[in-house]
Amino acid sequence: MEKDELDRKLSEHKKWLDTNGKEGCRADFSGIDLTGVDFASKAPQVDESYQEQFLGPLDPLFDCLGPDLSGANLEGAELIGANLSRANLVGANLVGANLYGARLEHTFLRDADLRQADMRGASLHRAMLPAANLAGANLMHAEMFKVDAPGADLSGADLRWADLRFAHMSDAILIGAKLSGADLRGIWVPNASLDSEISAYPPKTKWALAVPQESGSVWFFHDVQKFETMRSVRQYFKGTPGAIKWLDQLQDRGLKDEQGRS
Repeated sequence: MEKDELDRKLSEHKKWLDTNGKEGCRADFSGIDLTGVDFASKAPQVDESYQEQFLGPLDPLFDCLGPDLSGANLEGAELIGANLSRANLVGANLVGANLYGARLEHTFLRDADLRQADMRGASLHRAMLPAANLAGANLMHAEMFKVDAPGADLSGADLRWADLRFAHMSDAILIGAKLSGADLRGIWVPNASLDSEISAYPPKTKWALAVPQESGSVWFFHDVQKFETMRSVRQYFKGTPGAIKWLDQLQDRGLKDEQGRS
């Protein structure tokens, strides 16, 4: 897309947002090739009242905000390597979008629809994804350090080899998600919906231990290196409903008893 046309669409979208749809028009980038576009370069100076209302107190890292693309239609758009850092994509339609290698650091994606999106290798460092729909999205090798995604739907998502360290995913849906090779150290997923895949820890996650409770919630520990044997793990969770039964089913996850058995 030509720069002038892109700027025009963004201007019309801003007008559409500012007038509650009475003027301008919703940005429609569906199916358009936006490969490598630097949306961050179109960032306005920070509006402190907006910052306070939507993002909380001003953070030194937020010296500017990206463009406001909330509610925009980007379904099937080609956004390979695009820079959408700090953009407002609340409620945006990104179904099937190609975000391979895209930059989404600190991007606000609440209620965004990212079903079946290709986000391989994308950087979502500290991105905000509460209640976002990422069902079936491909997030292989994605950088999701400290991503904030409470209530997000990641069912069937491919998270293999993704960096999910210290991600906040309370109440998230992870049924059917592929997690082989993912770095889950320090992940926080109370009351999340999980299945057996979550317990199949590969090398990078051998120190992340999930123990389900009867309520269905899960405890994650990123520092269980102190548990030198399976016996010490059992002792630690003595009396925790459901924990011992789950540990009975645990196969070799890098934790063994004193005789070297799983």
